[in-house]
Amino acid sequence: MAKSYKFLRVGKMVFKIFAWVSAVFLVVAGVIVLIVGGAPVPTPIPGVEIPARVLGLISLFQAVVYFFLFWLVASLIQLWLDIREHLGG
Repeated sequence: MAKSYKFLRVGKMVFKIFAWVSAVFLVVAGVIVLIVGGAPVPTPIPGVEIPARVLGLISLFQAVVYFFLFWLVASLIQLWLDIREHLGG
């Protein structure tokens, strides 16, 4: 049974790698923006600008969300594999 569902097992590892890579890149980008700062970013709404440091905080929050979502998908794949293994067949 170890060789069956190899595509799902590879997919599980890919999503775990995506989770870590996205978290690392977004945290690094967020910290750089927090430290360096920069000019406010204009929005489509006239007269409204978002400070660059707020975007750094948003990037840190985004890192947590992406990590959680990618890890959730990997865990769901593992759950499906475990269910299939316990059902036999």
